[in-house]
Amino acid sequence: KPCLRPLAVASSLRSSSGQMGFLTSALALSHSGAFAVPVAKFNVKSPRTLQRNRRCEDPTACRLNRNSRGFAVMCSTAFCLLSAGWRRGCVSRRFARSQRSGSPPTVAVVALQPPMKLIIVDGSYYMFRAYFAARFELNNSNGEPVAALITFLRSVLILETAILDPTHVIIAMDCAPSLLLRRAEFPEYKAQRPACPEDLRVQFGKAEEACRAFGWQCRSMVGHEADDLIHTYTEAALNSSPDSTVHVFSSDKDLLQLVRPRVWVHRDPSNPGVAMDEASVEARMQVKPCQIPDFLALVGDSSDNIPGVPTIGSKRAATLLQRHQTLHGVLKAAKDGTAIGSGITAKIMQSLVDNGERALKMRELVTLRSVDVPDVHTLDSDFRLPEKNDEWLETALQYCHKESLPALATQLINRFGLKSPHLNR
Repeated sequence: KPCLRPLAVASSLRSSSGQMGFLTSALALSHSGAFAVPVAKFNVKSPRTLQRNRRCEDPTACRLNRNSRGFAVMCSTAFCLLSAGWRRGCVSRRFARSQRSGSPPTVAVVALQPPMKLIIVDGSYYMFRAYFAARFELNNSNGEPVAALITFLRSVLILETAILDPTHVIIAMDCAPSLLLRRAEFPEYKAQRPACPEDLRVQFGKAEEACRAFGWQCRSMVGHEADDLIHTYTEAALNSSPDSTVHVFSSDKDLLQLVRPRVWVHRDPSNPGVAMDEASVEARMQVKPCQIPDFLALVGDSSDNIPGVPTIGSKRAATLLQRHQTLHGVLKAAKDGTAIGSGITAKIMQSLVDNGERALKMRELVTLRSVDVPDVHTLDSDFRLPEKNDEWLETALQYCHKESLPALATQLINRFGLKSPHLNR
């Protein structure tokens, strides 16, 4: 069938007796894990004479030729699995029973990696949220605060094991606000935010080691925000494979510009299973994801201290962008006096003209930027989640013991169980 794609093609091998051997393997299913395919060995002169040859010197091959079920059942089994749409391949027991040879058939193991399912967590946001949401004070054996760190680790663990079951995880962190490149371009950028509390700063310092103990890679870069790292890794994941998907966890409105097919943003930490796609972004913001930078430049963003255009609110900004598509189009229409929309008066058009240059500058600030990170080309190998086995559990428990986190250790044991006696220590 033209629609069937053979994963392994027939190849010829020379047996010990000098005769030509022909290996035939089954068809593989897309997106399957790892499975075993029995390979029947036919000692014939050439593949072309496979069906015509009824005589051979090898008793094993003779029995296979006399029993026509061997090769036919293998092909029909693979075809039935594909037509039924099974996502995980298995070998029919009928084929195994059809092998009446004295020796077991050769087994070829074919491993297929599932498509990348990447989640990127805005670690700075989740750490701040954990700090202010924690209703208890907890110090480790050294007297250092760890309450926010425990809440943060539990949150990411829930995202990984209960919500999405990803293949890759990245924790993106902000650098110090005073070192941001955007601060050099616009000194008032995020200037209204209070300084990080000292007890939270200590826990930020522990976050990278904690993430590494749990098998997550934590990344930050001087001069850049977590948003830029999230943008960079999202683009790298999408370019790595046409089947890759990305889930971003953050409440930042800037990140909505990333939404597209295969990319979702989860904004509500209390309900992380709810994801925003293109339709939900447009329903909520009244603009398309690609128009988010234009929208924020018009209305402003108080969380980042981004000023908007006076007299322009969210409804008017959405109306203007629906009509003129981009900020440049809106400013051109205002300059020409042709801006059309509900409630768009001459005063509003004049405000757009007067504040147009600043709005364009604000658009550059809120637009996500690509960052030159060294591991962007090794995304698949560097950020792949380890298997949740005894080794992983022991590493996590050792970290919990080091930081005096017995409650978290108990939660890990109850969740993943103990498979090795030495972990009971």
